[in-house]
Amino acid sequence: MKITETISAKSMQKRSLAAIIIAVWTVVCLFTGLVSFSMLLPSHISHAEEVSSTESSEYKNDLPDADDAVNSYNSSYSYDYSTAAGYANDILNRNIASAGENDLQSLADNYFCENALSGNVQSYVQAIINNPGLSCDFTLYTQALSQALDDSVMSENGTFPTSLQKAVITLIICRSQINNETFSLDELVAPEVVNEVFFNTIGTKGIMTYIYGLNLLETCNDYSVEYSCDFTREDIILTLIDMQSADGGFSLNGDAGDVDVTAMALRALSGIYRDSSDYELSDAEKSDILSCIDNAIAFLIDAQLATGDYSSYGNACSESTAQVILAASDLSLDYSTFINNDNSLLDGLLIYRMPDGSFSHTASPLVTNDMASAQAFEALCAICRTYNITASSNMTSTDSEATINSESTTQGASSSDVYSSDISSTNSATSASFSTKTILYIVTASLLVLAIIIFTIVYIRKKNRKRYLMQIISSVIIAAVASIAIFSINISTREEYLSAPSSVISAKPGEGIISITYSINCGTVRAGDLADIYTAQTLYVTEGVTAFDVLTEICRLNDIQLDYESNSVYGTAYIKAIDSLYEFDHGDLSGWMYRVNGEFPSVGCGYYVLKEGDSVEWLYTTNIGEDLKND
Repeated sequence: MKITETISAKSMQKRSLAAIIIAVWTVVCLFTGLVSFSMLLPSHISHAEEVSSTESSEYKNDLPDADDAVNSYNSSYSYDYSTAAGYANDILNRNIASAGENDLQSLADNYFCENALSGNVQSYVQAIINNPGLSCDFTLYTQALSQALDDSVMSENGTFPTSLQKAVITLIICRSQINNETFSLDELVAPEVVNEVFFNTIGTKGIMTYIYGLNLLETCNDYSVEYSCDFTREDIILTLIDMQSADGGFSLNGDAGDVDVTAMALRALSGIYRDSSDYELSDAEKSDILSCIDNAIAFLIDAQLATGDYSSYGNACSESTAQVILAASDLSLDYSTFINNDNSLLDGLLIYRMPDGSFSHTASPLVTNDMASAQAFEALCAICRTYNITASSNMTSTDSEATINSESTTQGASSSDVYSSDISSTNSATSASFSTKTILYIVTASLLVLAIIIFTIVYIRKKNRKRYLMQIISSVIIAAVASIAIFSINISTREEYLSAPSSVISAKPGEGIISITYSINCGTVRAGDLADIYTAQTLYVTEGVTAFDVLTEICRLNDIQLDYESNSVYGTAYIKAIDSLYEFDHGDLSGWMYRVNGEFPSVGCGYYVLKEGDSVEWLYTTNIGEDLKND
C-alpha cells in the first residue's frame, strides 16, 4: 500500500512539475509575443525625449533646465553674455555623453576622427581651437582628416566643393595648432587634393563656392600657408560684391537677400572690412567694397525678428541666428547693434535650446538637431572670444564662474558624412509590413509552443532528462533569436512598401494638418508629358514636416525613383536624382533645385519646414537655376 502511495505521489509530482513547466513556458511565449507585437506599433516618443531618456546620468545631472536657464538669463542678465560659455559647454557635455566618451580629448580622438569629414565635426573643431577656455590636442584628428581628404578626392564620387573647402580650412587650423611654422599643404595631403581645392572648387557651384573659396584664401593668408591658385582674394571679393542684391543682402538665387547667405558672405568679407591695407585694390574699389559691406550689415539689422532671432525664407531657425552672431563677431561689431524689442542675439538663439543642452532647428516643434547644435556652439564660442570670456571646460549654464575682461577681443553647412539611398528599392523601405511580420510572429510562436509541449512530455517520460531539458532551453533560445531577427529587420514586399500608410501626407484636412501645393518638373530637358514627373497637386500634410519629407513620400506612394544623399544624424539631404534624371546628366551645372512660393530657399530641403499655403516645386536646372528665373 505504501509502495503504491509512494508511486502515486511521485506520479503526481511529475504531473505537477509538467503542469508548472508548461505554464511557465506559455507565459514566456505570451510575453515574448507581446513584446514583439509592440514593436509593430508606431513610436510616439520624440527624438528629444529619446535622447533625454538615454542620456548618461553622469552628464545629465550637470545640465540645467532650459526654461529656468532662459528665464534667468532674460530677467537677470539683460545683454550680459557671460552665460555663453556655460551654454557652449552644455552642448559639449551632451556630445561627450552621447558618444560614450569620458572627456573632450577622448571625443576628439575617437568620434571626431571617425567622422573627420563631417561638416558639423569641423565646426566643433574650429570653435574649440579658437576658444581660450577649452584645451584639446587635435593631432590624431589632423591625421584622420588628412587621410579622409586623400581618400575622398581619390574616390569616384569625390566631395562637394564647399565641403572640400571647409575641410581644408579646418586642416590648416588644426595643423597650425600643432605647429605654427610656415608650411605647404603638400605636407598634409596628396597633391591631387591641393589641386582640386584651389583649381576646381572656387566658383564652380555658385556663390557659396566663392564664399568658402575666399574663406580658404584668407585662412591661408592668416596662417602663412603657401599655395597657388587661379584666383586671388581680391578677385573673389570683387566677384562677391557684384553678386549683392539690391536690398543689400546676398542669396543663392533671385533678387531678394537671404539672412544665412548674407551672414556667411559677411564672414568671408570680414578681413577687408577690419583692415583693407593688405589688399591690392584701389582706394575707390576699397570704398565701394566697404560701402557694400555696410549695406549688408544694415540688411541683417533690419531682418532681425522682434524675438531677437532670424528667419530664412519665412522660417525662423537657430542656424540663421547663429550665422548672424558669427558674422558680427568676425566683423568686430558690437552685439548691441542687434537688439530688437529689447531682445538680443543671445535671447534669440536661446529660443531653440533643448532641455539637454542641445539646440533645435526650429522653435516649434523643438527637436534636437546636431547641425543646429554645432552652429549654436560656434556662435556661443564666438561670443566668448568677442567678450574675452574664460571658463572651465566643465562649466554649465547655471555656473557663475565666467568673467568678462574689460578689453574686448575679436576674431556653414553641408555634411559629407553621408549615405546614399534609392527609395525605389526595398533596401530603402522605411515602413514595415504589419501583415508579413504578424504571420511570421504567429508561425514562430506556434512552433515555440509546440516544441515546448513536445519536449515537456518527453522530459516526463524519459529517464535521461538532462539532455531533453537542454533541448527545451535550446528551442527557446532559437525561437527568441528568430523573433529578434524578424522584428529588427525591415521586412516588406515591394507592394506592401508602396501601399503602406503615410504619416506625412493625409487624405483630408484636420487638426495639425496644413494644405500645400507640390509638383516635380523637368521641362528644361524633357518635353511634353515627360516633363511633369508629378503634376501640381494640393496635398494635406502633417504640420512640421519638411520639403524633403513630402518629396520622399510622394516618390514612395507614386513609385517614382529617388536617389539622395542624406545624413541621418544631422538631418541634411541632397537630391541626386528623381525619376532616374541625375545631377550632371546635362552638364556640370545641372541638377535638381526646389522653389517655394517662387523663391529658391538658401537652406536644404531637409531643413525647410512647410507652412500653410506653401507652393513647392522641384525643378531640374542645367545652369544652377539661371534657366529657371523666367519660369
